[in-house]
Amino acid sequence: AGLQSEVLNTKEMSISDIQRYNNLAKLNDWIAERMMQDNDRIKMIPLQTEFTEAVCDEFGTDYFCYTGAITTKFKRQNAFRFMTISLLFWPIAPFVWITALTPLRVTYVYSFMYNMRTGEDKWIYDQTITRKASSGFLKSLLYDSFYQMKRSEQ
Repeated sequence: AGLQSEVLNTKEMSISDIQRYNNLAKLNDWIAERMMQDNDRIKMIPLQTEFTEAVCDEFGTDYFCYTGAITTKFKRQNAFRFMTISLLFWPIAPFVWITALTPLRVTYVYSFMYNMRTGEDKWIYDQTITRKASSGFLKSLLYDSFYQMKRSEQ
């Protein structure tokens, strides 16, 4: 999307990346606490802020983006009722039965960009989609979130 970024991922770290791992743990704690306070009426700066200032200095930026996706699967509501009614309209019965017996999949994609020094949220993007999350689909959604972030800067 044209943004300068660096991915911090524990799966890509080696044994010698202990400091980076500790920094990522501090960032995760800060973001988790900040996300818990999002719905509060009183804006508070998370307790980990004094540690994250050193992390901001080390990475040379105040802005960190936390992104992810969650996929769930549900049983469809009223499936038996639709299957029974579809017998009256037999030409569409196979389509109704396939839909009724297939679980409903929901994907929730989120991206949050915070200024770690001030505790200010700079950008929030979340989207709920009723579709199974394949690798290509998730990459497309995450690319779109970064594109939206870049576009909102202009």
